[in-house]
Amino acid sequence: MTDENRQSPAETVSHDGREWRCFFCDEVFTDPKAAGNHFGCDHPGNEPLCQLAQVDGGIARVIADLSEELQRYRSEDNESFREFYRLGADHVVALRNEEQKGYDRGLADGRKEVREDCAKIADAMADDQQATNEKYPDHARAYPSWRSAIQHYRSVADRIRNPRAATEQLTKSQRPEGS
Repeated sequence: MTDENRQSPAETVSHDGREWRCFFCDEVFTDPKAAGNHFGCDHPGNEPLCQLAQVDGGIARVIADLSEELQRYRSEDNESFREFYRLGADHVVALRNEEQKGYDRGLADGRKEVREDCAKIADAMADDQQATNEKYPDHARAYPSWRSAIQHYRSVADRIRNPRAATEQLTKSQRPEGS
């Protein structure tokens, strides 16, 4: 018979004149509740009480362990509470990390949009300058800055779109020759 199927003698139908004998210590019980308690039906572990005395440290060790466990439960300091709070803390950290990732993505997307808008403005300025130069060719020849403005605006748009390449190009142009 397994521990799960074991029934307390107190749960049987009639107890008049019945006796229960422990196989381990040979003690006889006439009270169903006392027998159930001794046989382990009424306490955790379902061990007969006489066998608990055989455990390392005896019954005193068992009582001390159970008392310590009860104290931990009362102070919410046991494995299940620690696991619960650890999982809660892990969840908070993971949530905060995911929020930060989302925030960082939002910033990057915002920078990309602003960068592209600025590049479009520089392209529009180059297009406007080119249209002005075509409309007033004599002025474009008289003022060389009008012709170079188109190239300047296109260069600005390229640097805005790809700042890393622009920085590398600028760094190369600032290096002394022969290095």
